[in-house]
Amino acid sequence: MYNKFLRNLSKILAAIGMSALMGIVLTICVNIVARYIFRKPILWSLELCSILVVWSTYILFGLDYKEDRHFRSEVISSLLPDNLLKVLDLIVDIILLTTVVVLAISTWAAIKLNGKMILTAMPVTLLVAFYIPFIIGVTTHILFIVTKNIEKFKKNKIALPEKGGTNES
Repeated sequence: MYNKFLRNLSKILAAIGMSALMGIVLTICVNIVARYIFRKPILWSLELCSILVVWSTYILFGLDYKEDRHFRSEVISSLLPDNLLKVLDLIVDIILLTTVVVLAISTWAAIKLNGKMILTAMPVTLLVAFYIPFIIGVTTHILFIVTKNIEKFKKNKIALPEKGGTNES
């Protein structure tokens, strides 16, 4: 049931992220037509594109981690033995989790201070434009980090008894 929840959450996040990216392309195309054909540029198009970039980036933040699409140096990791690679992966996850939590805590002050401010060209608050996708991204990122490491520890716990015995026929 929990895995089904994570699959559905991933699909929702991907749909929101892709919609935001398509919204950017659509906004730019409409603005090009408005500017060059009708000679009336859409004044709020840049602000909307900025909002959509933030939404796509933060919404896909945790999903990229879950799908293992974050940047890593394959040259170094290919040279390391499997056990050391597992330890290094855990250390990276701990550093990443700590960074995301610290970032979330430090952003809380900005949310309280600036959350109700309204953007210049669009009647949207900073909370909706920038902080809600950040909260969603940080929350899902933490969820995916914790879930991945719990799954790893479960697999290792189950695999340990198999290592100890030798079943030679």
